[in-house]
Amino acid sequence: MSATDGESIAGSGHIVCDLYSSNVVFSELSSAYPLKLLSPKVAEPGVAIVYMMSYGGGLVGGDRVHLTVKIGRGCKLLLLSQVRSCLYCLCMINLRLQHLGIYQSL
Repeated sequence: MSATDGESIAGSGHIVCDLYSSNVVFSELSSAYPLKLLSPKVAEPGVAIVYMMSYGGGLVGGDRVHLTVKIGRGCKLLLLSQVRSCLYCLCMINLRLQHLGIYQSL
């Protein structure tokens, strides 16, 4: 999701990974504020981890996140987030929009 001037659209993210030998390699791992993607090294062959995070205290009203994930044949990708379960009074909730598209090679 790139803007016409070459800049990323706010809240967009892309993950594309493929298996080379026994290692998962990211051909793309990109994100734009307020989304942040981090991937630590993993000792397990064929496995990758990506943490989906946001800056500051999390998403707030008006924030939008659109994440596209493409997983190559034989890859195992663990997507984790900083989400925790909380209940809030409806009068305190501002709308946040999130979209996640995951595609896997067969």
